[in-house]
Amino acid sequence: MKIMHRISDYATKTLQKFFSYEQWNIATTGSTLTELLNAHWKTLSVVDHQNNWQNAADPFYLDDHIYFEEFSYYDEGKIVQLNLKTNQRQTVYSPGYHVSFPTQCEVGFMVESSSENVLTILDRNWDVIRTETVPSNSYLDPTIYTADGMKFLFCSKHGRQKHSVLHIYRLNSLGEWEAVVDEPICLSQFGGRMAGQIISDPDLGTIRFGQISSPKYGTAIAVYRITSLDEVSYSEELIGQIDPPKGFDGIHTINVCEQGYVVDLRRDKTFSMLKIFQLLKKRFKGSRSFSSMKIARR
Repeated sequence: MKIMHRISDYATKTLQKFFSYEQWNIATTGSTLTELLNAHWKTLSVVDHQNNWQNAADPFYLDDHIYFEEFSYYDEGKIVQLNLKTNQRQTVYSPGYHVSFPTQCEVGFMVESSSENVLTILDRNWDVIRTETVPSNSYLDPTIYTADGMKFLFCSKHGRQKHSVLHIYRLNSLGEWEAVVDEPICLSQFGGRMAGQIISDPDLGTIRFGQISSPKYGTAIAVYRITSLDEVSYSEELIGQIDPPKGFDGIHTINVCEQGYVVDLRRDKTFSMLKIFQLLKKRFKGSRSFSSMKIARR
């Protein structure tokens, strides 16, 4: 009976995975962090997609613009700039391989480009200034934080559990990244991957956001207060979590913006056969196979 139950459960999950998909949207909210911790979402404004098959995630705000990863399920993704005043958007960085998680770095930006195993540093025109390799030579969602004149790098790598191993490095006098502590500062799917930049909240202190990737990727955001950080030590305490607002199924990035906070939100959707046909048609548009299909249907 146990074997049959496991087979049935596996079959159900496989079908759900095949016939369902995730839709990620960018949104802004006027809520404070304390309000979000208490599930109080106010003035929530969701940015519309240009088409139903595009996803927008990993938002970062700077000077009236939101920078985010735009991707579909059949391309590598790119970094897009959205002007909140004019609602105009343009692609600013599309190197031809996976890029995501844009954040501010020095005079420009830094992105995750984990397929290249380097940190990519870009200027304000999105031209590459340089690339840097971190000690682990593997990273996810890098975030730089400056405190007491020192520069710290938070980044994750894959562990036994996906998205679970968070490390912290310090830039030394030689310009090299060295570990602040030898062990990971978080070894869990609960907060083991950065969910935005480190911020200073007037009521709650210095805050680190971490992704909650269980039971599903992008479930919620863990909120930690950093209690100690120097050249050789780090400590933090969990103070709560941010769950998605009503009508959404997940959230995994949050950053400060002029309106309050900018986030990405997930809706879980189910394919209809019409949607599957539309997706195939879009992907193979103009191919002989689809031309033949149209003739056959006549």
